[in-house]
Amino acid sequence: MVDKPFPGDLISELRAAFDIGLRQHFGDDVGALLAAVLKYHPGMKIDDTNLKQTIETDSGMILEQVVGDRVDGTTLQGICEAMIGSALIQDIDGVNRWAKEGEVRCAKAGPEWAATSGQWQWVLAHPLQFINCARAIKKFVGDR
Repeated sequence: MVDKPFPGDLISELRAAFDIGLRQHFGDDVGALLAAVLKYHPGMKIDDTNLKQTIETDSGMILEQVVGDRVDGTTLQGICEAMIGSALIQDIDGVNRWAKEGEVRCAKAGPEWAATSGQWQWVLAHPLQFINCARAIKKFVGDR
């Protein structure tokens, strides 16, 4: 076995490796969701008060876009982040709300986002499992 040199930032290399491993172990839909959790505010200690404030601030922008029917990739990314934040504070109603918004609107944001339909559907079918996985990942990487 030959050592592979790390051409860039070691943390970025490790996060990429985790991303690949999560997808291989859990499948593309669930693995991609868990990889998104891993990328959610990396390296920053996240507490419930800050998360609630972040979700509240972001939801205003998201809802403005949704009401205006101007859903694009940035809006879907915001919806995904609000869903992850909701999971981290164990807000199952928030998780379900944002997952439903994502599922309904992903096709409107282009083919790349339309391909995420299975991810939103999985969260809607397993919100508590998503909450537990999201919290475990952030604890594992020391962000929680």
